[in-house]
Amino acid sequence: MLDLKLDRFDLEVKEWSSEMKVDTSLRPSVNYFNVRNSHWEPLLEPWQLVIHVSKVVQPANMLIDVFSKQDLNINISHTFIETALQIMTTIQKEPEHATSVNRDALVPYVLKNRTGYPLHVWAESENNIDIVVHKMKDGANLPWRFDDWRKMREVRYR
Repeated sequence: MLDLKLDRFDLEVKEWSSEMKVDTSLRPSVNYFNVRNSHWEPLLEPWQLVIHVSKVVQPANMLIDVFSKQDLNINISHTFIETALQIMTTIQKEPEHATSVNRDALVPYVLKNRTGYPLHVWAESENNIDIVVHKMKDGANLPWRFDDWRKMREVRYR
């Protein structure tokens, strides 16, 4: 339910054999999937940080500096807490089944055909290649998602 993203970064290492120095700049972000509205939402908004590591031989010491000029924005909503607690409870009760959850059981919507007629239902896509048409008889229910979660995750911060 988490999507961790780390933008491209460079790692600079100097004086590898003696008093090593390492510098890098990272831009991580974390999204979580909100099953209530079928969207990816930010947990940790993109945050630029710098890490400097230096190792001194005499006396043996290592210094690690982590700093940023940006605020760290962490968004903790009621839905996120509820989802996290539900996942932790599931893992504690059934650890062997925790990774085998069927995503179809977590769909946020159910389409109900109460028209008296059969219906054909589909979601349009940009390329119109992956379209699946569902035939719903009168009285039938169909679990449904409106957005492709993979695309929603990928375009979140472009």
